Amino acid sequence: RTPKMREIAMQILENNRIHSSANSAIIADAQNDPIKAWLAKRALINIFDNETVGKDALTDIKKSMEKREAELQICEIEKQIQSAYLAGDNMMILTLQRKKTELKKEIVTQA
Repeated sequence: RTPKMREIAMQILENNRIHSSANSAIIADAQNDPIKAWLAKRALINIFDNETVGKDALTDIKKSMEKREAELQICEIEKQIQSAYLAGDNMMILTLQRKKTELKKEIVTQA
């Protein structure tokens, strides 16, 4: 075991004692961390009624995170549109507006 693995396992155990659904915050980014993914897979049955419910919860968390990421990208694009407007760059404005529209479509599709 590594210290990181031990720390994550302890967080999960502590959260299990306090409130089992709080573990979703710890394992929400399991996809980005192999250790968390490994621990999350083993913890799903304990956190949720069964593995299917756990997987569904993680899917919902992932969708929520993707939606939030798209919303943040839209905010950044809006700033870029404002800068392009001030610079008089109409082509850049058009390109950015198309990106923004595509991100908004993604958000609606995810819902």
